[in-house]
Amino acid sequence: MALLLQKEFPEADMDKVRSMCIIHDLGECFTGDIPTFIKTDSDRKTEDELLAEWIKSFPQEVRGTFQSLYAEMEEQATLEAKIFKALDKLEAVIQHNESPLDTWSENEFELNKTYGFDAVAFSDWLSNLREEIKADTVSKIENESIFLSEQADVFFIGSVNVVLVRWKKYCELEKYREPLLKALDVIREHDGCEYAADTRNGFEDNPLDTKWVAEYFMPRAAEYGCSTIYFIIDKENSLKEELEGQEKDSASILKFRYIYGIEEIQRFD
Repeated sequence: MALLLQKEFPEADMDKVRSMCIIHDLGECFTGDIPTFIKTDSDRKTEDELLAEWIKSFPQEVRGTFQSLYAEMEEQATLEAKIFKALDKLEAVIQHNESPLDTWSENEFELNKTYGFDAVAFSDWLSNLREEIKADTVSKIENESIFLSEQADVFFIGSVNVVLVRWKKYCELEKYREPLLKALDVIREHDGCEYAADTRNGFEDNPLDTKWVAEYFMPRAAEYGCSTIYFIIDKENSLKEELEGQEKDSASILKFRYIYGIEEIQRFD
């Protein structure tokens, strides 16, 4: 990105900007890539200390170059530092726009519409680019999601031919059944489509809904060509008893699998 913007900022030292882009995340080699919205001050302190210790191992000339660049990035006083910071934030949103919606965390549906606007405010050109990226985000959400609600989101994941219902909070009756009816529409429209339920944010039974799932949802899913139900669970399998109750009701018509993430569906193919 910095290379492509060479002519947009003729007054800037773009070689320095590219150097900043190359080295800015080296600390994550030691701590891993922790999302910005959950990274704590303690995480940042550990990352900075480990990175600083590593830089000390360099010859003086290289060490001085790195230390100077990191200080400039931190201070955010120069044009070069501001360009780097803007590109860092824009690139993160672009990556999300190119990633399947089911990989987004719940807060990112709104965060990706607002993230980074403060960092581009110094430049009209970058501000206009940020607006274009936001338009892509909005279009992606509108076009790729089947159903979005406070209680659950529904996605079709074409790469594995699965409709995913990601439960977000407890609901019952109409609010519980609406996303499942949307999932049935997807199963009916895609030959051999399977069903996955992400239960990691909770999964509670209302007896009326349990009965409806066993007597209506599961038979319809099988009728429309679904053969396997995937339950995405947490590592503690805290919902095992409730989920096994659903399996007991419908095991005669569908196979049940328990997985830790949607990517595990591949290994059952």
